[in-house]
Amino acid sequence: MGRMSLVLDPGSAGLYRLMALSASRSSQEMAIGAGLLKRALALQPSWVDARLALAGAWFALNDFEAVERELHQREGGETGEGTMLRGRALLALERFDEADAFFEMAVRLEPDRWPSINIVRQTMDRSLFRA
Repeated sequence: MGRMSLVLDPGSAGLYRLMALSASRSSQEMAIGAGLLKRALALQPSWVDARLALAGAWFALNDFEAVERELHQREGGETGEGTMLRGRALLALERFDEADAFFEMAVRLEPDRWPSINIVRQTMDRSLFRA
């Protein structure tokens, strides 16, 4: 159905995002969902929700450098959700000090995130990441 709709309106960023969300429900199709979200953002670059969804797809695919690239100095990266996701990606990349700075920023942007961020920060035992 979505592909037929794109034939009628190939410039609809919303249709690409809906198709991406559908594809992303299956872990095997997460990469397809990421590609569809990239198309949506090509049509509508300032769409924060699509940017965050794409960063989330990269995170699910364990491509933490792509999360960092996607949110670095882009719209959506300065939201509480974006800074939290970026902090988690930096943590996975073992860039602990940068991760902690983004967790602090996320709390400043959205104080209600403090409990979940505090849990992440308490588990940031660097020895866990070393072989």
